[in-house]
Amino acid sequence: ARLKSILKTIYLSFFIALFIFVAGFFHIYYILIIALSLGTFIGFYYLISSILNKELKLLQPVILIVGIVLGGLSFYLLLKNIDEYTEFRKAIASGYDWEIWKLLPSALLKPYEHNSLQPIVASCKRVSIPAESHGFLGNFIYYFLPLIIIFSFYFIKEIYNRGLKFRSLLIRKTFHISLVLTALIVYAISMGNTIYFCSPETTYSNYFSPFYYLHNKIDLITHFRCLGRFSWTGFWIIMYLSVKLFFWMYSFLAEKNKKIAAFFAACLLFILLWDMSNSIQFINTFFEPNLFNKKTLSEKFSFTDELINFDDYQAIYTIPAVQVGSEDYSITIDDQSEWTAYWMQLSAYTHLPLFNCKMSRTALNQTNSQIDLLLLQSVPALILNKVNEKKVLVIYSPTFENSFDIGINENVKPAVKMGSKIISTFEMDTLMYNEGVYYLSWNIKKYN
Repeated sequence: ARLKSILKTIYLSFFIALFIFVAGFFHIYYILIIALSLGTFIGFYYLISSILNKELKLLQPVILIVGIVLGGLSFYLLLKNIDEYTEFRKAIASGYDWEIWKLLPSALLKPYEHNSLQPIVASCKRVSIPAESHGFLGNFIYYFLPLIIIFSFYFIKEIYNRGLKFRSLLIRKTFHISLVLTALIVYAISMGNTIYFCSPETTYSNYFSPFYYLHNKIDLITHFRCLGRFSWTGFWIIMYLSVKLFFWMYSFLAEKNKKIAAFFAACLLFILLWDMSNSIQFINTFFEPNLFNKKTLSEKFSFTDELINFDDYQAIYTIPAVQVGSEDYSITIDDQSEWTAYWMQLSAYTHLPLFNCKMSRTALNQTNSQIDLLLLQSVPALILNKVNEKKVLVIYSPTFENSFDIGINENVKPAVKMGSKIISTFEMDTLMYNEGVYYLSWNIKKYN
């Protein structure tokens, strides 16, 4: 029987490793989010079981933890093996523990804009909640929670009256207790190394987060800087436990009084449907047009066809330029959304690649070479070695260059503010002008 149990654990460990490995192909964050959540749950579950049963169990949790580690490690090694550009990326990413990328406690009580119903306890008034910090659990949870607290006292009394032993109850509920503790840990991780409270305005070191102790020792952790995402598993744990509690409480009340139970269920379901209705209405009114369908692109850029033969060009260069993704904010040039939409659409219409970069985890030398081109008014060797004899199509918007108001580091500010100097430096030819945008031809191999 023991051997059979061990074999089952090995099979489960293999499935966990495979699950984490496959999850990495959907999003690399899933590897650490799933691994940490599963590892924490397994650790708590076997620790509590060992204490309550007075029997130390090590083999099964170790086998499962090995599966978690192998899943993440195998994906990491695969990535290192097939990605030729790994060595060009920074070992430490900028932005770790920044407020815009972690969960703020106030965000837990901050409804979304479309929520017309407010929770019983509102959060501090903030101008906005960062996108990565949205963590509202829904009004169902917040109106249900006071009832849980009230009934917990009655439930404890019932346990005592029925003569149930507290220890035996804990043994029966080890799974759920482990889930609660796991949720607390992942929420602690999501709040970063320093927790900001807005009422009263105070900050505390987050000793409950494992990353508080590890981020200075393991550089890789800084690349998972969007810490708010680690609350995702905590959110779903709370959802699962709330549904379980809802049905348990309904059954418990129905034994006493079916009318009270029905009233309780109806009130909470009404709140749930209210939130759901708000969400559906928001989704139906929120519409973003497809900027890249053929008709839209043709209407916007067909005027270029008579004067420009795009087959004569190898790529598109834009002024102002954009360089996002190196994870080094001292050499990052953020974009302006309208300008970005324009040059992305032009790229889609012409089928020409872009010098611009708006991605993530890009090579430092690539970004540096683009910055040097503007600052030094000379094309770096790294770029020259990559381009061919064809010309480069340059689009220049004086409006966006002059209105550039995004905060950037001082050492790259001239690259943005005076990027148009390269037009005269490299003797670019003007092809046409339309609606505030110049189209120019650049013989990149000729002038350096």
